[in-house]
Amino acid sequence: MRNNTDSAKLRPRFVDAPPGLSESFQRSQYGGSLGGPIVKNKIFYFLDGERTHQHLQAPVLVAPPFAQYSGSFSAPFTETNLLARADFQLRPSVHSFYRFGYFENTFMTNGQAGFSVYEGKNITHTEVAGVDFVTGSFSNSIRFQYLKTELHRVDATNGSGLPLANFPLALQMGNTGLITGPNNFAPFELLQDN
Repeated sequence: MRNNTDSAKLRPRFVDAPPGLSESFQRSQYGGSLGGPIVKNKIFYFLDGERTHQHLQAPVLVAPPFAQYSGSFSAPFTETNLLARADFQLRPSVHSFYRFGYFENTFMTNGQAGFSVYEGKNITHTEVAGVDFVTGSFSNSIRFQYLKTELHRVDATNGSGLPLANFPLALQMGNTGLITGPNNFAPFELLQDN
């Protein structure tokens, strides 16, 4: 027989999480698609578009002795996806198509670096053309693709009104979470064509 004090020692203890910041968050997503024949059994089209827009106040918790700097920054996010495709049935054994894709997102983030924020924009577009045809007992496919990508990052700390934002150097106060000044991820630019 066990007494109550022994069973109390075996129960796990739950400790409350430290208080945080309650910040607003809203995400909207909408889109649509449309498609069908242009010429019956010969030419077809398909269009698709989606957009996501997010409003967020990103919290930044700072530990003592700098807790008075705890706060948040606006971290909006927008993403756009577009797709267009046309298919052509040239002969019963020959099919071709063209596809265009476009992706873009813009965002504001800190990369887990307190109030040291940067603004980013990514753009990618692709174009693909192809032909499928049958010769005898063989199925053949030919594809041509073009890909273009752009990545842009700019510092968004200076002039933002965030704590110590106009300090000319990156500043980190130990492990307190107080990080401000220019972000190490910006400026950055990548342009690529394939």
